[in-house]
Amino acid sequence: MREKDIDFKVRDYVLNELRFAMDNPKDALGSRQRAYGVVFFASNNLFENYNEELANWWDKDILPMFNTIIRRGY
Repeated sequence: MREKDIDFKVRDYVLNELRFAMDNPKDALGSRQRAYGVVFFASNNLFENYNEELANWWDKDILPMFNTIIRRGY
């Protein structure tokens, strides 16, 4: 599988977990943990070099959304 395809699949999975968290705010912490695990594993192990772009997307765009859902109980 090409790195571009892996990147797409990881982002798609994370966005699905984010949607799940929005629909199920009581389970949002678990969704955040699963999504982070996928990003962390993929960034470090599935690319030839560390995928900094994917890690930054998580840190700057996605993690704050998860944290807001968890904090507010959505």
